[in-house]
Amino acid sequence: MPIGYWVDPSIDKLFQDKAHLFLIVLNYRWERGRVEAEYIAQLLKKYGIGPDDKILDLGCGNGRIAIHLALKGYRVTGLDYSKLFIEDAVKKSRQYNVYDRVEFIHGDAYRLDKIFSRERFKVVLIYWTTLIGYSLDPDKDLELLEKIYKIVEKGGYLMILNHASIENLNYRALEEGVSYYVDLGEYAFLDKASYDPARSILHVTWRFYRKRGNDLEFIDEISYDLKVYSMHEIVEMGEKAGWRLKDMYCSVKTLEPYKPGRCSLNIVFTR
Repeated sequence: MPIGYWVDPSIDKLFQDKAHLFLIVLNYRWERGRVEAEYIAQLLKKYGIGPDDKILDLGCGNGRIAIHLALKGYRVTGLDYSKLFIEDAVKKSRQYNVYDRVEFIHGDAYRLDKIFSRERFKVVLIYWTTLIGYSLDPDKDLELLEKIYKIVEKGGYLMILNHASIENLNYRALEEGVSYYVDLGEYAFLDKASYDPARSILHVTWRFYRKRGNDLEFIDEISYDLKVYSMHEIVEMGEKAGWRLKDMYCSVKTLEPYKPGRCSLNIVFTR
């Protein structure tokens, strides 16, 4: 399946050439996926989404949300740009014995209308700052939302959850070039970012290390760029693509109303 025609070259490198580094992060977050799926299931229940409704986890990584939702009885399809992530997700679906309720597909989200030409979903999930913003082109992000609209059944939902926002950036840390140490158990990485306010582009570099006692052994680094939107920009983009705004939340856990500057973006659209 052809992939890679739409993205910035740094994203090709991140999810193809250096996917094994990002997989370290996903595997470390695996157990957190169980808790995150609990919160998402709570949200699905609020909108009347049941075990027999079809869910698409778009940009599913190695399946930490899809598999944990399947363990709760949901039918989930996961699609991701990284072949390595999908291979790991398939393996985990067998380990967790949910291969009959979850399907994983390696493919490009910008070919959704071709991949799912005869299939419709009740819900599409985009979780943890996935897809939107990586093309660095608002027209491409609008195109993505339009393609998602085509594969969701009438009365269905698009849920963009735990997504980065302009309102929630730590501008002081970005200006001072602060690096954050992120512990990944056997591994760790230094997270350093800078921000271009003229284009609203976040440039991120992760330097990965393997722990050797009290020392850190450098492995490799990955860098990528992300266009960061405000809440109103994503809402306007969604409505332009045909979606109707349903709700905005501050937290998937608490479902309290969205408060600018205090939380990530959690948006529910309906078709």
